[in-house]
Amino acid sequence: MSSDIDVIVVGAGTSGCIIARRFLNAGARVLLIEAGQDVDPQHLPADMSDIYPRSYYNPAYAWPGLVAHQQVVSDAPSPFIQARVLGGGSSLMGMVALRGLSADYDEWAQRLPDWSSDQVNRTFTQLEDDDARSGTGPPGPVSIRRLDRSSWPPFIAAVGDAAARAGFTHIPDLNADDGDGFGPLPLSRTSTRRVSSATAFLPATARANDRLRIVPDSEVRRLLFSGSRCVGVAAVTAGRAVTYSADHVVLCAGAVFTPLLLQRSGIGDPDLLRGLGIDVVAPLRAVGENLQNHPVAGVAAHLPRSARQPASIRQGFIAALRVSSGIDAGVGDLLVIPLNKSSWHGLGVATAGMGVTLMAPRSRGSVRLVAGQGGYRPSVSFNFLSDPVDRQRMQHGFDLAIDLLRDPEVRKNRHEVFPASYTKTVRTLNAPGLRNAVLTRAIAALLSGPGIGRRAMLRIGMSTGSLSEQRLAQQQWRQDTLLGGTFGTYHVAGTCAMGPPDDDTSVVDHRGDVIGINGLTVADASIMPTIPRANTNLPVQMVAMRIADLQLHEAQRFPEQPGAAPHPR
Repeated sequence: MSSDIDVIVVGAGTSGCIIARRFLNAGARVLLIEAGQDVDPQHLPADMSDIYPRSYYNPAYAWPGLVAHQQVVSDAPSPFIQARVLGGGSSLMGMVALRGLSADYDEWAQRLPDWSSDQVNRTFTQLEDDDARSGTGPPGPVSIRRLDRSSWPPFIAAVGDAAARAGFTHIPDLNADDGDGFGPLPLSRTSTRRVSSATAFLPATARANDRLRIVPDSEVRRLLFSGSRCVGVAAVTAGRAVTYSADHVVLCAGAVFTPLLLQRSGIGDPDLLRGLGIDVVAPLRAVGENLQNHPVAGVAAHLPRSARQPASIRQGFIAALRVSSGIDAGVGDLLVIPLNKSSWHGLGVATAGMGVTLMAPRSRGSVRLVAGQGGYRPSVSFNFLSDPVDRQRMQHGFDLAIDLLRDPEVRKNRHEVFPASYTKTVRTLNAPGLRNAVLTRAIAALLSGPGIGRRAMLRIGMSTGSLSEQRLAQQQWRQDTLLGGTFGTYHVAGTCAMGPPDDDTSVVDHRGDVIGINGLTVADASIMPTIPRANTNLPVQMVAMRIADLQLHEAQRFPEQPGAAPHPR
């Protein structure tokens, strides 16, 4: 049992890299444990540094075998990606750096001190080096860039113009304006590479500090307790069982794996735990409940060569339309995102996408430990669109997206429209490698021939084939397509929600401390009471910064301050 550690951080992902750096700055001896592989932030693999998110398609960076119940019309689970690598989701996902709306955090503040929109926006400003707000203060470690409107590729530009004709304004900075409108998406990137929590917070200078130890390829199996105090973790490192002890353990394993670790360790619904033969350490019924995610549905369209994204524009996400459905007072509750390029390969370059995401879902799911062959396994269920208001709002957004696609000027920049779904065939084609690069280029060349041949290929390759303009106008088709094609983004949140300690829906208090347990803190997306109306990467980084501030009692600036105060706990 190791005892030369002040703080153990479980999970070197989006939040874990930040927590480790902030406690390191404060003088603590930090052990950062990561289930996946380490990567040198100064020499990232090419797919991970790319500002087109190719790393998302690499199974070496994800938890193997993880599935979730996420389809509205089927009970069958489907593969669900969760990062398992240094930097976590910030090393894999699309780099969209939205903050969310002020109302998201003011809603949190109704039950929690220290989480108002004014307070979290100060933290966002500390995080960001945003080219839209240069000169407003010292730059933070996370570079944020947008593609200027004058450089948008043809399909994106046509959709933006169609949105303007539909009455939506242009918003240059979606993080500075909570209103509805079409504007460039902010991305966590420089001009040439991705900016992850690993690159921003654990550069070579931090990794060289002898008070930081990073242990990759090490899976924490359970927490260790002395009475009601967490005193360490039990892990499997390089195939060997090992225990580590510390004064303070911070869980940053994400909204799927943090509640599972708590449940395995005896923190959770006592009925569930006893049914699994696990001794109850803390009876917190809300562990694993309140699971939230942004559901998405969409369609695809074949692009003429003239409308394709040029190779000089590398990024995938470029612009978005924020929409208020008005349904049951829905404000900013939808995001319509056109893609001029739908994947890394040749077929993706020739295929546009139009996705609709519900940013303020009411439906709730769960993450629960269940008995499985040879031990326990996770059961993840999202219950997408189970709330009727969610269905109505999604339908509103889907109808708008189809109407934009049918705009005469947009039609000049696309060919046939067909349903978009994340089928096994699509997943297989998206896997990185030379074979798929050659195969998809060949398919794209065939589809780029005469229209009659393209339509025949779509009939062969898809059960519906291409969709006529008349079909796109049919409301029944729209409803069926929405229900059959809704699946999850990777913005999981809420399963260890912050709240008042006397509320049975709370798992942690406003500082992230697990209720009823000393020395144990959670600092990831699982503590979000409600999911923000934003892609969650930047909000998770904000959560980690604020939890570190609340734990250390003062904000620390970057780089490391001389004479930093020792860890206070």
